[in-house]
Amino acid sequence: MNLLATLLPSNCVGCRRLGNPMCDSCLNALRPSPRVVQRGILGWSAVDYGTVATNAINAYKERGRTALLGTFCELLDDVDLPPNINLVGLPSSQIATRKRGFVPAELLADRLGRRRGTRSSHALIFAKKIADQSGLTRVEREANLSGSMLAKPVAGPVWLVDDVITTGASMREAVRAMEFAGNQVTGFVTIAETILKVGS
Repeated sequence: MNLLATLLPSNCVGCRRLGNPMCDSCLNALRPSPRVVQRGILGWSAVDYGTVATNAINAYKERGRTALLGTFCELLDDVDLPPNINLVGLPSSQIATRKRGFVPAELLADRLGRRRGTRSSHALIFAKKIADQSGLTRVEREANLSGSMLAKPVAGPVWLVDDVITTGASMREAVRAMEFAGNQVTGFVTIAETILKVGS
């Protein structure tokens, strides 16, 4: 994790204004609108993956702005999580983890679990090298991720956690790996949803 990012004064990730990690104007632009998302498994997302959400999530993942975790969890407050679930964050590649020093979805799952009083577990890893998903088509994403994850058994029904859901390829692979390890996956939650074009 980038230590300097936690010590230096914060600029708003949306407009660069000095002060809070996200100013009131940009926070208002992220007004949550929780919705059910269907990507082969039913789950929930809090906001559209628009400009402010993109900037905020990129700042968190690529610049170590972990102070945004509180804001992300607040956006998910109206998502009704079932009782006694175990929140499992999706994995990052080894290269990304070494570069960042943390796994973004796991930190989000841990923070959300503490806020909601439920368990979280680090139960997923990538077992093979994968290509960067950005720029890949839906079919290419599926092929890239197929059989790529390994999981371990955890207690209780599982909800998967990630920052953004696009085609759902990562989520479906995580479900496959978790169920292969004997877990029951009953849903997922993400901060943002990429609104797919018709036919995507």
